[in-house]
Formats: sequence, structure tokens, C-alpha cells
Amino acid sequence: MDSNSLISVIIPVYNVKPYLAEALDSVLEQTYRNLEIIVVENGSDDGSEKMCDDYGNRDPRVKVIHLSSRGLSRARNTGLDAVTGEAVAFLDSDDAYYPEYISEMVQAMVRTNADIVICKSRTYHTDGKMLVSTQKHEPLYLKPGVYTREEALNALLLDGEIRHGVWNKLYKRELWETVRFPEGRVYEDVATTYRILDKCNSVCHLDLALYKYRRRNGSITFSSSWQYYEDLLEAHAGIEAYILSNVPELFSESRLIKWRRSYISVLISFYVKWSRKKGKTDKARCEKIRRNIIETGKKYGVKGIGFRTRTAYYMLRFCPWLFHVVYPLYRAVVSVKKRIMKKQAGKKIPE
Repeated sequence: MDSNSLISVIIPVYNVKPYLAEALDSVLEQTYRNLEIIVVENGSDDGSEKMCDDYGNRDPRVKVIHLSSRGLSRARNTGLDAVTGEAVAFLDSDDAYYPEYISEMVQAMVRTNADIVICKSRTYHTDGKMLVSTQKHEPLYLKPGVYTREEALNALLLDGEIRHGVWNKLYKRELWETVRFPEGRVYEDVATTYRILDKCNSVCHLDLALYKYRRRNGSITFSSSWQYYEDLLEAHAGIEAYILSNVPELFSESRLIKWRRSYISVLISFYVKWSRKKGKTDKARCEKIRRNIIETGKKYGVKGIGFRTRTAYYMLRFCPWLFHVVYPLYRAVVSVKKRIMKKQAGKKIPE
């Protein structure tokens, strides 16, 4: 790996025509030029498929693969099967890179000889073009520097300092030789990233916001079907099995308990989403999630988790009707505080 190595960028595409040009242009306009851009078009019917071919005809670095079936995991796996570069990056087709994304990531990988380089991102709440973000960058959880495999796994699985998403990372290609995304499931990043970190020797974290992340209502991340709930349970079961098999090599028993307790907050977030649905089946599923929350708390305890999560847990366990009274009031207060903070930030940060 050197400062001019071929870098492969994998971009899965499915019905994202309003955002696709911005994503593809952000890769073509990288200051780093030695790129292999693998666009995996996954059965689109909104014109995205033609746009992919247009870009493939425009620039020889763009290789377009058309698939007849849908699925993010299959698209990414197809891209991984096709890469020839020495390092691999991913881009979600409704997001974008800053112009120096690849250059800065490659320089860091060469400088530190890390197997993975992670950057920060800026979040854009928009269904239009990502022109301006009032957010300077995502909060700094993990300090900049180089981390060992053990430190990186703890930061991912127990501390929440590394995101599971694959999109803000550059990987040496050999890490993916025996790892693929689980097909037919969502939360595929949660089920995959820890397996990749387990194969690396070191990870470099940059305090640079190089990735533009778009938060929109129609994206997979913010959908809430029952499959998402079941897939998340399965992904977390895989993580727990991995942690259990590596205690005390990588994780302490106390940190395992802490991880189990933090899982309660994840379940509560699903309960909140499902409680907004009105159907009879939805109510039954909502109750199933509540029972799961209660049993998880009984099994692992709630001592040591945050005050708000602990309070929500006890309300759901002993007095669920009170939760449905208090939670909307709490969200209203939080919303007002956010608007005030955003207004104040807008005065300080020129657009």
C-alpha cells in the first residue's frame, strides 16, 4: 500500500435518482484520482439505472453492475467480489464524500499502516441537495489516534465510540477476503463490522469530517418494520456470542454486563416506534417488545444504566400507561430545547 495505490469505491444503488448525481459526482471529483468506482445497480425502476450507465460511459473508472434483485447486502457483496484495489471504501448512494475524503484516508493508512481508517461525518437533514450543514461535525467520541484490535473492538461493542456503519471507513482489501454481509437482513453493518475489526491489527481514527451523511425519512435506517426488530435481535445475539467467547481475552465480565444493560435502551427505542402504530397486530408486537424489555432488565439488572433509560424501564415494567403520558411531554421539552440550541448555533455559525 502506497500513496498512489488503486482504491475501490463500492456504491450500491436502488431508486435514489434525486440523490445519485450528487453521490457519484462527489467520487469523480475526488482529489485522489486512482480510483475504481464499482456501482452496483440493484433493480431500480426510477431512472437510477440509466443514470448509472450514463456515468459509466462518461468516466472509464466507473464500472456498472446491474442486478435483477434488491438488497443492500447482496449489492455490497457483489461489489466486494469485483474489487481489484488495495483498499476498499463504501458510499451510500444518498450520501456524498467531501473532495479530500479518499486522499486523507489513504494518507492516514500509509502513514500509520493501519488496516482501517475511520473519519468523522457531517449530518444533513434534507431530501434536497446537501448544500449547508449547521452541524460542524458529529460529536467526538473516540479520540484521534491509532488503536489496537482490542481497543477498537471495545470502542465499537461496549463504548459506542465507533459506529457500526461501513460508510465512513477505508479498509485494506484483505480484511474482506472471508467476510461478507448477511443477505436478506437489515442491520447488516451491525452483524458485520465487529467481524472485520476482529481481523485487523490496528485502526486509525481521524478528527476530520470527510463524509456527508444524509438523514431522510425514506431511508432504510429510519424505517421500522417488524423485520428490522427481529434482525436487530439476531445481530445483537451474534455480538453477544462473540463477546462471550472472548471473555476475558478482550472483554471483562463487568463490561459484558454493561453492554447487556445498554441493550435495554435499544429495545425501548423500538417500543416507542411501535407504540405509534394503531393496528391490533401492532399492539401485540408492541407488548412483545415490552415483555422483552422487562425480561432483559430482570436478567441483567438496570443498575448503572442512565437515569432516563432506567426511569423509562420502570414505567414500562410497572405502569406502562404512565410512560405513554410522560414520554410525549419529555419529547416536547427536548424538541423545544433543540430548536433553541439550533437557533443559537445559527447565530454563531455563519452559513
